[in-house]
Amino acid sequence: MLLPLLMLLLGIVEFGRVYSRQLTMQHAAREAAREIALTYDDLGMTSTLLQLTAEEIILDLVAVDDIADLSPTFQLCDPLVTGDQTAVVTLEEDLTLAIPLPNAVLDDVTVDARAKMPCEG
Repeated sequence: MLLPLLMLLLGIVEFGRVYSRQLTMQHAAREAAREIALTYDDLGMTSTLLQLTAEEIILDLVAVDDIADLSPTFQLCDPLVTGDQTAVVTLEEDLTLAIPLPNAVLDDVTVDARAKMPCEG
């Protein structure tokens, strides 16, 4: 009786950890996309500098040592293009679950976040 109850409790804790990570990543992606959409046409702003700025924002908000752990992809705004554009930031991370289940179906969970912002400048 105690083992199923303990497994249920650990499952709830793990769900909370994964959900919290997903919310954090979503916030970071949104803030990075917002920064791209608002500053892409600033004087001296190159696409490389814009991407580095977005990566810094992500690293500040998500506790990882290396940006590559999040597999980021960026769709940047182009100041030379007229018309509607959208800045898109996508993050993806594999989390290892801490629940030791025999014959576990889930050992790793992929957490992803995607944010889009219209390029305003």
